[in-house]
Amino acid sequence: HKRKNGAKACPSKSLPVYTLRQICCSVIAPLAGVSPDGSFEEAWVEEHVERIVAFTDTLQFHLKTSEVLATPWKNTAKRDAWAYRRALVRQQETHNNEVIS
Repeated sequence: HKRKNGAKACPSKSLPVYTLRQICCSVIAPLAGVSPDGSFEEAWVEEHVERIVAFTDTLQFHLKTSEVLATPWKNTAKRDAWAYRRALVRQQETHNNEVIS
């Protein structure tokens, strides 16, 4: 698929760790009685989740209570990397302007 139609057509998607952690915070933190805005705790997963199944655009959390929670996900790795690079360039330009004046 990927060779003929590019990466978007490839059904295999890699799930970045930071994306998984963000989703875990929003899905599992409330089960642990914690605000989803807090930082990720691996203990939540160990305590509540039996397994996580990743599909092209959905994550399924199979809980130890036999419930299955499904949530959509989108890989934002490229967008995040470019945003980070733009921020570095902006920061460098600001620093250069301060040094010159």
